[in-house]
Amino acid sequence: MKVLIIYAHPWEGSFNHAVLETVISGLKSGKNEVDVLDLNKESFNPVLTKEELALYRKGKFLDPKVGEYQARITASDYLFFIFPIWWGGMPAILKGFIDKVFLNDWAYGQIGFIPKGMLTHIKGATVVATCEKSEMVCALRCGKSDK
Repeated sequence: MKVLIIYAHPWEGSFNHAVLETVISGLKSGKNEVDVLDLNKESFNPVLTKEELALYRKGKFLDPKVGEYQARITASDYLFFIFPIWWGGMPAILKGFIDKVFLNDWAYGQIGFIPKGMLTHIKGATVVATCEKSEMVCALRCGKSDK
C-alpha cells in the first residue's frame, strides 16, 4: 500500500518527529511504500492570497505546490497525518494546507447543499495529534475519538 504521511512540526527534536520516525519504520517494515510530505521542510505557504481566493470557489489554484500535493495524494492509498495541537487546534501550516489543497471539484463536490467526497480511492486515514495537556483537557478542547 502507498501511504502519504502529512507531517506538520518544525522541530526535528520534537516528540512529533519521534512519532514520525516510528511510523515510517513501522510502515516500511510492513512492506508499505511511504511518501513523507513535511510541510515545514517544503516551506509550504499556508496563506491564501487575494488572487488565490478569487479562484478558490472554482477549485483552481495558483501555487504550483498545490498541484504537486494533489498528485501525491492521488497516487496514495492511505493518508497519515501527524501534528501537535497548539492553542486548541492544528498548526496554521496544516490548516492552510487543507484549505489550499483539498479543493472543490477535486477533494469534494456539491450535490445541491450536500458535499460529496471525491477521493474515493483513499482506503483510509489516521490522525496522530499530540497534546501536552491531560487526556481529559484535550478531549474537552478538541473532542475525543476512540483510542
